[in-house]
Amino acid sequence: MNKKIIYILIFIFLIGGFLYSYISRISKPMVVENVLEKEVLVSVSATSTQEGGFKKTVKKTVAQSSSSPSNVENMYVVTYTENGFKPSEIKIPRGATIRFVNKTNTSMRIFANDNAKPPFSDLNQPKALGKNGEYTFNFVYSGVWAYYNSLDAKHTGSIVVY
Repeated sequence: MNKKIIYILIFIFLIGGFLYSYISRISKPMVVENVLEKEVLVSVSATSTQEGGFKKTVKKTVAQSSSSPSNVENMYVVTYTENGFKPSEIKIPRGATIRFVNKTNTSMRIFANDNAKPPFSDLNQPKALGKNGEYTFNFVYSGVWAYYNSLDAKHTGSIVVY
């Protein structure tokens, strides 16, 4: 009788171990590597403020080209001027990044055209940026990304991602 109980307990223990192994394997989140993610060099500097604290300034190290990609990061720059976006139309490969730089004394806030749906509406800039403010966006989907400055709607642009 004792041997039967021991065999039953061993059997239950083995089945429980297999079930635990199976369930823990299928319940783990799948890790997907983002092949479009690129390393960006960041420099941090601290400056004192009048209150005696410190303000952290973060700057991305990128090329200063106005319409061509940087040699390493596939980075393009679109400048916002008093006359609008320069260049106002640009073609870039999928996976490239555009850095929008405000060179005016007014604010800039990039928005996809009003009828845009995801993923194109993902371009919408979360908050307005003043002079020398920068907004960076990585284009992972092909298509025509039409946009405008929501604070001055006559200034428009388009990005063709191929």
